[in-house]
Amino acid sequence: MAAPQETLHELEKAEPGTRFQRVYNQRQQSPHGGLKNWGFIIGGVLTIAAGVATYPVPGIPSEIVILIGLALLSQGSKRGAVLLDAAEVRLRRWLAPVLKVWNRWPKWAKIATGIVWMVLISGLSWWVYRKLHD
Repeated sequence: MAAPQETLHELEKAEPGTRFQRVYNQRQQSPHGGLKNWGFIIGGVLTIAAGVATYPVPGIPSEIVILIGLALLSQGSKRGAVLLDAAEVRLRRWLAPVLKVWNRWPKWAKIATGIVWMVLISGLSWWVYRKLHD
């Protein structure tokens, strides 16, 4: 799995609850697996830190940045991979009713919901920033 597209394809085709562990195990079997682990751990921690640092900045989807950081971290850590797989199974169970409705929506409604969500989070972040710094 050299390219990010291949890694995403591997994640998509794997069963929920095993996705991140499969990617981790495949990376362990690759040449320089230990060095790659450290690269992913450092990259994941830095990405999470960037997501947390940019949280009050309107317009930056910090939640997505933090999730990307967690995914990077899970590729370098067996424990992280296990935790993300367990979290995925739990979230799928808890969010199943919402996902049923979401999957029935047309594409324009999903895009509009995403835009409204970003505007609301950005507005809330800006309001909190103004309250803390005034």
